[in-house]
Amino acid sequence: MRTLAKFGDSLVNFAFSIALSLITNSPRGVKVPDKLLADIARRMGLREYFHLHRLREGELADLVEALLAMAWVQGLIDLGTLSVSLTKGLSVHDRRSRMEMEKVMADNLAELVGKLMKEVKWEKCMEDFVFGLRKRLESSL
Repeated sequence: MRTLAKFGDSLVNFAFSIALSLITNSPRGVKVPDKLLADIARRMGLREYFHLHRLREGELADLVEALLAMAWVQGLIDLGTLSVSLTKGLSVHDRRSRMEMEKVMADNLAELVGKLMKEVKWEKCMEDFVFGLRKRLESSL
């Protein structure tokens, strides 16, 4: 799960960076805090869903990141769809602060996580990850 979380960490940071760049009409690079991801995990009931009750904040964040990584590998989301879905309800002309915009983006991510929880197949987690990654890389050549 840890390897998936690291991959998902890169994915979610890049998606948030793209989304903020789209909204602000200026290049942005962000590191999504574990606290924000852990809050999403709590709201969406990931502890209960995976029957993991004693998790620290970083481990809760890892669950969200791993879920997003598996969804990407399984072809349920792509970077463009993820980035654009984060911007729902926001526009270039938005006058809200960056913190307020990130809150909206977090709500959008929570909605997406809730949907993906039902769609991601976890049975062969690591095998699917490696196989899916190879397949995606081969198809892009």
